[in-house]
Amino acid sequence: MIEVILTKKEGYCGKIGYNKRYLSTIHINVTEYPYMIKLKNSFDRHHGQKVKDDYRYLEDKYFSITIKFIEELNNISETVFSKSKYRKDITDKFNDLWKYDKFGLYSKYGNYYYYFFYNGSTLLPSLMQSKNLNEKGKTFINFDKLDSKGEIEIKDMVFSNDGKMMAYVIKEKDNAWNTIMFKYTNNKKIKDKLNNVIYSMYNFIFNNKGFIYSTYPEKNGTLGGFMISNFKKHSLYYHHFGQKQTSDKLLATCKDGDDFIIHGTLSNDGKYLFVQCINEISGTNNLYYVKLNNNKYFKKKIKLIPLITRNDALYNVIDSNSKYVYIYTNLNTAFGKVIKMKLIDKYYNQNKWKLFIEETRNQEINKIVPVGKKYLVANCMTNLQSFLIIYDMKNGKYLKKINFGEGIIEDISGSSMHYELFVTFNNLVSPQTIYRLNLEYGIKKIIQKKIIQSIPNDIKDEQFIIKKLHYLGRDHTRIPLIMFYNRKTLRNRKNPIILEGFGGFKSTLRPNYALSKLLFVKHFGGIWCIAGIRGGGEYGTKWHLNGKGLNKKNSFFDFIAGAEFIIKRRYTRPSKLAIFGSSVGGLIANVVSQMRPDLLGAVVSKTPLLDMIRYHRLTTHDEIFIEEFGDVSIKKHFKNLIKYSPLHNLKLPKHKLQWPSTLLFTTTEDVIVGPEHTLKYLARLYVLLQKAIKYQTNPVIGFVGKYYGHHDYQKPEEKLLNESINMFCFLQQTLDLKWYK
Repeated sequence: MIEVILTKKEGYCGKIGYNKRYLSTIHINVTEYPYMIKLKNSFDRHHGQKVKDDYRYLEDKYFSITIKFIEELNNISETVFSKSKYRKDITDKFNDLWKYDKFGLYSKYGNYYYYFFYNGSTLLPSLMQSKNLNEKGKTFINFDKLDSKGEIEIKDMVFSNDGKMMAYVIKEKDNAWNTIMFKYTNNKKIKDKLNNVIYSMYNFIFNNKGFIYSTYPEKNGTLGGFMISNFKKHSLYYHHFGQKQTSDKLLATCKDGDDFIIHGTLSNDGKYLFVQCINEISGTNNLYYVKLNNNKYFKKKIKLIPLITRNDALYNVIDSNSKYVYIYTNLNTAFGKVIKMKLIDKYYNQNKWKLFIEETRNQEINKIVPVGKKYLVANCMTNLQSFLIIYDMKNGKYLKKINFGEGIIEDISGSSMHYELFVTFNNLVSPQTIYRLNLEYGIKKIIQKKIIQSIPNDIKDEQFIIKKLHYLGRDHTRIPLIMFYNRKTLRNRKNPIILEGFGGFKSTLRPNYALSKLLFVKHFGGIWCIAGIRGGGEYGTKWHLNGKGLNKKNSFFDFIAGAEFIIKRRYTRPSKLAIFGSSVGGLIANVVSQMRPDLLGAVVSKTPLLDMIRYHRLTTHDEIFIEEFGDVSIKKHFKNLIKYSPLHNLKLPKHKLQWPSTLLFTTTEDVIVGPEHTLKYLARLYVLLQKAIKYQTNPVIGFVGKYYGHHDYQKPEEKLLNESINMFCFLQQTLDLKWYK
């Protein structure tokens, strides 16, 4: 039984001076943490150095001792969560804020508009169909009827060029493979069904007589019930409607490498099939094409005509016509550009392509789509601000820039078949606004209409401020910082703050809508800060490289500088500052908590990377992770990793300073960053904290969920909501937060 002692904020027993620095109203005696047995001779040897791994047995999540440890961790955590005096308020408000109608991005195919709709009363959204945007659509597919238990996920959907047929892709939550179902848009059923599909694009072909998809073959080259462990020779297949899947034709396998992924994309006029062979580790690809004859179906393997085979960058087909293909690429650019190539029936001199839309410094192209025959429209971002740019399809000339205010353009939808463009936009206050832009009458007469705007109950834009700042890192690099707070907030050192960071894989933390951010700002009077530290994608490839691999230390120092900046500017003080991160961000948060515990009041991390010596053995993404962080078999990489690996750098803070209040979330079914990291870290940390028995009372806890998902969007909605509630119950007590209705 865990003894949880509630005390006043002056500290445990109110007598120990060095406890006054923390505000936590909940304290745990370190002897109450579970004690795990150390293995005596468990270690790895790297470059002549012995690296202990005392708790390697915790890597086996099915081991009885591991199961018991998880139960003990969860018991402690649930006790802490339940003690928050505002738990009911937090839970009720989360449920209230979640109650708004949710719409997916609108798209037009044929004569109909389609979008996903979810009102919270069902497990899955419905796909809606409408002829008129002024009227509510009718239900085209009710996915709840396919699954009344919430055991499937909707992965994708695709329509034929004429809008007469559609395919939707579903996946069972405990299965890696996808299933493809088909339907006529006039509601007639199609019996065809494709099983065991993975890592695929989808295309109707030959006037809707067939379908192109990708998956892995069996060893004998046929399709069927095979194991997903056979990740070799990803292949392109052709399915002819009315025939069984076992009769599907193998069209092509990447000759570039057994581990490459192959995708097929049909041109908008149906005359060409473009084929990508993708190296997922490097993010580069080769590009081929096939000229189609609509009167001849595929009866054997196709001959791929090389278009770009340099495998030195990303090459994505945007659009094509009878002469040219337009390709987005990041070749020799940090922010993206568009090239134009001529289509001929033989190998093309790749040095003769034409630059169509050149790179603009610090202006990242997130997505680019054709709109009618005249325009290309790009979803761009500069300094964490989204906007659209319209280009002339004839010559790539810049025509117009369109802003939607402070926030993020989540996605855009356009086609060369019509002149309608749909935009999904959100910001930290408003979860969703959908716009329709009609470009049919030219650039000077664009008709822009707001179709949908969703705002939770009792929320008004004018109540809040979204502020963009920059601060200087240790080496005087300018780091972007976004601050989200109530208009009435004062710089008085009393504000609770959550500082969030990521800093990896060239991913950008964007100021988009999240219930947790809104609740923290509105009801706890807090400030949510997002630091665009190096390693992310805020300023392109160079920014990523400067926080990657041997340069990882820059990410940590950038984050520390952000915390120092917030404190120096009198927004808060250390006892009111919490740091937060997920995945790589969890690595950042835990490293920083070890480097500078004096700056922090609390640390929260989700699915954090903590064992940076064995991390590549604890993931299905080993090659991608090694590319990002380094290879322990290389001496200089190992020396770098061992310097900051949280598991291997655990030591008590100096001057008898407490370990900051710490909460780690993980899940048993996360195959990207598994629970092993958190379990081994806490086991070793709990032993260390025994040495601080006289003064360590801040809670250091972990919660291990039993569900799938690494990123938040992959997790079951109910579980994700519960994580957020528990996080704020923890922070409410450890930062001594007050609730404002």
